Amino acid sequence: MGGCTKIGQAPLDALVTEVIPQRLSRPDAVELFAPVDEYAARGAELATEQCRLRGKLDGLVRLHNADAIDDRQLSEGSKDLRERLAAVERQAAALAPRSTLAGIAGRPDVQDVWDSMSLEQHRAIIRSLMTVTIRQAVKPNGGRPKGWQPGQPYFDRNRVQITWNAGPASAAA
Repeated sequence: MGGCTKIGQAPLDALVTEVIPQRLSRPDAVELFAPVDEYAARGAELATEQCRLRGKLDGLVRLHNADAIDDRQLSEGSKDLRERLAAVERQAAALAPRSTLAGIAGRPDVQDVWDSMSLEQHRAIIRSLMTVTIRQAVKPNGGRPKGWQPGQPYFDRNRVQITWNAGPASAAA
């Protein structure tokens, strides 16, 4: 029999809001979550490559429309180009999360900066830094504290698994 996976939003938000500034204030945060400036050149290269590959895809369509290549050639050529384009897009997407951390990672006033950010900025940083997984309650009584009564709130911190998305030194919370 499986356990419950439901958990209260408010205590979960409070936990995440607590661990993000702690993680971003560590000395290795600047290196692990480097600002966008360090990735701007690579991002520009990837954007250029994306445009080049899209242009080649368009060129294949023009060749096909002009009967210079047949259906098989169009299919095989566009499949290869789409795969290459997808790989470049994945590389570009991997750079994007770091840019959300520019101006906060490694600052001595991380908590103040975090508190001043909008909900959308919080969400972008959370998405870039971590994956939050709620584990099933496997203890008797769903892990509720002794004496718990229906209708009373409770929060089992041990059911929350935080997996950090970047860097080898980014240990789980």
